[in-house]
Amino acid sequence: MELNKLIDLMEKRPLMYMKNYDIEMLSTFIDGFLYGKSVSSNVSIDEDLFRPNFSFWVQEYYGEKPTSHGWASVILYHEGSHRKAVEKFFELYKEWYENPENRLKTYV
Repeated sequence: MELNKLIDLMEKRPLMYMKNYDIEMLSTFIDGFLYGKSVSSNVSIDEDLFRPNFSFWVQEYYGEKPTSHGWASVILYHEGSHRKAVEKFFELYKEWYENPENRLKTYV
């Protein structure tokens, strides 16, 4: 299964995949999914780009300077609650994923 398909499924029923609405739990779940795929050498280019590019793209989306904070922390800070942050993640992921320029942009 590809990450984008998993995220589509999670968006429809997030509590099937997480105990509660918690952006950090979502981040950990996605990291575990990607780690599992990397062990089997079955990672797509988009999945390989998710970790390095999505966090910087989220920081840019919110008008922040690049930092070491991950995407989950940045979204939570700006959205104010875990539930809003989880909902915003799905919105941001779609925007990032659907635009190849977002996914392929190199951040320094």
